[in-house]
Amino acid sequence: TIFIVEMFLKLCVFRLGYFSDITNWLDGGIVLASVLDIVLNQLSGGDGDMQHLQMLRLVRLCRLLRLVKLIRMFKEMTLILQGILDAFRTMMWVALLLIVILYACSILCVSVIGKDTSSYPPYSQDPSDIENTEIMYNFNNFMYFGSM
Repeated sequence: TIFIVEMFLKLCVFRLGYFSDITNWLDGGIVLASVLDIVLNQLSGGDGDMQHLQMLRLVRLCRLLRLVKLIRMFKEMTLILQGILDAFRTMMWVALLLIVILYACSILCVSVIGKDTSSYPPYSQDPSDIENTEIMYNFNNFMYFGSM
């Protein structure tokens, strides 16, 4: 109800000038969606199946966008948020660079290490191959993993 009163008072004070600001359009749309949601919920008795109108309730979450008005008033807050956004942009490029480096190193490791079957046997699911390899025969689980 506070938002409805605020919108009504702004309409009384600014008259047609109310519609010149985009944030007032946003506020008006949110208030109208909230009123429509409440009216339709009351008409259905409050217990009807209103699944198709769930979007109206989600639109009410757009009230959080009203905080953008407050952020514009504080220059320092704007500078801090701009710095955070710039940092995220930089971190995206760093992450992309790390992915490219990791991909290049993995290709190098597969081409250099993956083809050498003399020091490590190739992959096999056959139990006789696994039992006959010297590396697997000498492998001690307790030495590498410990015991519970």
